[in-house]
Amino acid sequence: MKKILCAQIAVSLSETDIDIAVNPDHPYLLSPPDLLLGRNGKLLAVYEPHREELSEPNSLLARLALSRLALPAHCQHILVVDEDGTSLGSVDNSFDKVIESVDTRKIPTIIEDRTRLDSAILREVKETHFLRFQVLYESSLLQFNRSHFKKNCDQPEIAPYPRRRFEAQDKVYLSDWLHDGRRRRPSRLFSKADWGVYSALEKTPEARQLRALCLGSVRLITDLDNGIPFSRIDEANLLITDCLHLNRFDPLKPIRGTAFSGLAFCPASSVISAGKYYRHIIDQVGHVSYEYYKKKNRRIKGVGVR
Repeated sequence: MKKILCAQIAVSLSETDIDIAVNPDHPYLLSPPDLLLGRNGKLLAVYEPHREELSEPNSLLARLALSRLALPAHCQHILVVDEDGTSLGSVDNSFDKVIESVDTRKIPTIIEDRTRLDSAILREVKETHFLRFQVLYESSLLQFNRSHFKKNCDQPEIAPYPRRRFEAQDKVYLSDWLHDGRRRRPSRLFSKADWGVYSALEKTPEARQLRALCLGSVRLITDLDNGIPFSRIDEANLLITDCLHLNRFDPLKPIRGTAFSGLAFCPASSVISAGKYYRHIIDQVGHVSYEYYKKKNRRIKGVGVR
């Protein structure tokens, strides 16, 4: 879908002193905001609902949740909607502001405002989220290097895993942050085993499917409370596939983007081996989190003694 509103905003602001990034490329985001505006240290992320987000507003909220975690805590996040009165339910409560397209002339003023969220709480949430990201990214990178090595040398190819080994035991329901029971539907991308949630793919995911997996993953392991995304650090999801398409200009971005969404890359051959790997990374997250907060509390106590 063409992002007409954001394109019009970019053109209207081209003669101002505001720095403009259309379709910004962020190292952690596969589904970033549509527009990023900056001036004198102030930052404004602008969202325009995509076609699929109009019918599934929770996907828009998932995109917002990831952007809140990736961008600075002082960044404002606003939603621009058409003046035709299209309703997105209670999505408004999660954005700093919601404006109609006819009011985009107010953006130079809005950029000077402060985010309505508690920046201290958001920074703490981001801190916790990055602890899990660190483990998932390093683990995924190690698994990817092993898989890539086997596929590009004289060693035998990785045997394709039988689909039947990964048949779902239970349905997985995506979180409904809008609290609308009609929107609570089982996921077509994720399955559930006794140890956790995974997505087993027979083919290497294309960019669009990978973005959908990331948005679905964040809905599974994140609680959105009044615009603040609280990551459940003791949970993660597995992306079971033999390979990932690398980005031409930033080869490792797909691995970073999936890890940032709570997805760990795993070329497992069975649900049993996937379960062992899942328990390993969850243990690693717990260990890293424990060590980090132990050092942090020790530092805080040391400052208090002085």
